[in-house]
Amino acid sequence: MDNSISGTSISEAQLEADPYPIYRRLQEEAPVCWIPSVNLWLVTRWVDVEYVCKHPEAFSAEIPDSALTRTIGANMLHSDGPAHRRLRNIVEPAFRQSAIGHCPGGVIESVARDLAESIAKRGEADLVAEFAQPLSLRVLKQVLGIDVSDETLLRWSDGLAAGASNFSAEAGRQAYADAITAEIDTYLEERLQNPEAVPKNTALHAMVFPETAQPLSREEISSNVKLLIIGGLKTTGDLISVALYALLTHPDQLEKVLANPQLIDASIEEAIRWLSPVGTATRRALGECALSGTRLPAGAMMGAVLAAANRDPRMFSHPDRFDILRREGSHLAFATGPHACVGALLGRYEGRVGIRVLLENAKALRLNSEIPVEVRGWEFRAPKALHAAARR
Repeated sequence: MDNSISGTSISEAQLEADPYPIYRRLQEEAPVCWIPSVNLWLVTRWVDVEYVCKHPEAFSAEIPDSALTRTIGANMLHSDGPAHRRLRNIVEPAFRQSAIGHCPGGVIESVARDLAESIAKRGEADLVAEFAQPLSLRVLKQVLGIDVSDETLLRWSDGLAAGASNFSAEAGRQAYADAITAEIDTYLEERLQNPEAVPKNTALHAMVFPETAQPLSREEISSNVKLLIIGGLKTTGDLISVALYALLTHPDQLEKVLANPQLIDASIEEAIRWLSPVGTATRRALGECALSGTRLPAGAMMGAVLAAANRDPRMFSHPDRFDILRREGSHLAFATGPHACVGALLGRYEGRVGIRVLLENAKALRLNSEIPVEVRGWEFRAPKALHAAARR
């Protein structure tokens, strides 16, 4: 009997539940495989994922009909060449440490301490809803320059993410995402009626008043604000949630971090290798090509699976093991090449500060064993909740 894996047998529901066993089989049996349920060729080996990300002359990020573009419009992530560089050069400075310097010393540490002290005082909390999310939401509002409630921004992020991961073009999911995009458009239209009131040293201000490029259209501002809402929360909130989940489910590793806080950085990097918050980088083949022996036609739509590459046994020993002392090179959680995540620096800094402050204030953190942790998603994957006990 032939038990080899078939792309037609892989459903989106299976990927949502746990994609990693599927990725491993694909890596071994069909490293470049057409998956009809998500309308993509999934590319799963490190060498191919890295190559696709680093060669925009062969694999374009400009995909007018992608799930992301369908949801938010033409944007920085799905553009190439001069158009991409123009947008990135405007937005990226707002996410550099020199620009966010007012955030780490002020906003990040202050918000993290308030949240951590509250958790320690109560003795228990959902670390996703009561720490990782509110921390990332409040910092993102500061960096972007928007003044909506945490609840509104989280709802916007959830709706946009639902559309951006809607590879199967499910109508109800798209309608939900479209309603959110319309709400954001209305907010920005009202906000930009008085552009002089947009806070300086923010990404929105940089888009409204670019210093070295032609002004952005309202459509460009809107689509890229939406992109940064998705990316900002997935880069930071999910990064923190994933790192805490990894440490709390590996108490021996947590003890090492508590004994030596300098290992926090290593624990974050290993956590997002082990469980990547963002699953894929979508690309379009500009011509006929071959990857790992599979011929692809011009125009082929592919998902370069960052999460699979990060557990490729050809790159990492015991790749399914979470090990903060691992010394095997970098990961692809933030992608690579010209489209490497613009918010990676902020995400790393926020994770480092947030986890340090939490561990300083909420001692003896441990998961509530009576409430199972649910981790779902393949394009965006993170724990939905982390119910934990703590003390001062």
